[in-house]
Amino acid sequence: MFLPWIGRRDLALILATFPDVSAPPADWVNQARARVFTDFADYIRTASYGQATLGGSLFGPFPIQARSSYRGDFGPAVQDAVAAAGAAVANFLFACVMLSETGGRGWAYFGNPPIPPPQNTCWVDRDAPLGVVAMENVHAMTWFGDLYGQPYSPGNWDNMDCSCGTHPSSFTKSKIGWLSPAIVQVQRTWWPPWGRTPVRLTLNDLARPPQAGRVQALRLDPPGLPSTQYYMVEARFRSDRFEQRTNVSSGIPGEGVVVYFIDEDPMRWPPVHLLTPNALQVGGSFSEQRLGTAIRVIAADATSRTVEIGSGVNLAPPPPRPRECDDLGAQEAELRAEIADVQSQLPTAAPQDKANLMRELRQLRAQLAALQQRSTALGCGRV
Repeated sequence: MFLPWIGRRDLALILATFPDVSAPPADWVNQARARVFTDFADYIRTASYGQATLGGSLFGPFPIQARSSYRGDFGPAVQDAVAAAGAAVANFLFACVMLSETGGRGWAYFGNPPIPPPQNTCWVDRDAPLGVVAMENVHAMTWFGDLYGQPYSPGNWDNMDCSCGTHPSSFTKSKIGWLSPAIVQVQRTWWPPWGRTPVRLTLNDLARPPQAGRVQALRLDPPGLPSTQYYMVEARFRSDRFEQRTNVSSGIPGEGVVVYFIDEDPMRWPPVHLLTPNALQVGGSFSEQRLGTAIRVIAADATSRTVEIGSGVNLAPPPPRPRECDDLGAQEAELRAEIADVQSQLPTAAPQDKANLMRELRQLRAQLAALQQRSTALGCGRV
């Protein structure tokens, strides 16, 4: 269950200080207000195409117990901060506690039934980057879960995986109400009786507001798959400060067409599986047996990519596989195993360990991306 975010939502931002942690800077209140009610508010407004907005107020700072007394579990710290704010925050449905310590971490408490402390709350360190602030608050305010935890997670293509400040993917945007069915092309008839007839669609830059004549995202539902399984296709560009590498974001890995396999079986969350780590460029294509068709990029301009889709699209035979490809394949398999090991630790990791695990995960993914770029350059194909 998700809580679509359309319209204004008000957030109680509560500052809390530990007596056994170095005092925050004198302008902490202004820094906190800017990070949440300027940067995060702009992120939400931009990612939702203006459909969601953030309001609210800042409260505190309030002194709470010593950091050491919480033994790494800051759920009680959130409860103490909410209690310290008292009646001033009683009417807020959503709250985020900003702690006076540093470390760039965060955690969210959400769901049905409520997960203690109070439902729809989170905490973040005072130096948490925008990506962390966005991830934890979107958790609490939409009940949308993490997307890390499986080998082909979307990485920097979705902030709900990387907490790095980039736009959510088309899947995430559709689930929290920012991509309505009217602007997501759903296609279930690419296969017979269409036969070999290709269909062409122009995909708009996912970061830009929808435009007439363009598809904001494409969903493909091949016959024979369970109703919970389908594909999502989107076009990504470094077109704003969230998709670029800036002071608020690590940026997306590249520009082009991105393809995901989605499996919404609730027993197999997370559902988003990245199939194109290197976005498809003009002339590039993707196909696999369960898709039963091919997706080929045939044209590009500054704000869109045009794709051709249809069963029976003839793809050029792959070139001979260079010997180096086997070595790259072995290295990629080792990295994927390491990534899977780190991801398996994340769901149960203590909050203080999550930041270190995420840092390690980003490093491993960077190494994997470098291998995949070399593999692509050699024409090795997906291992």
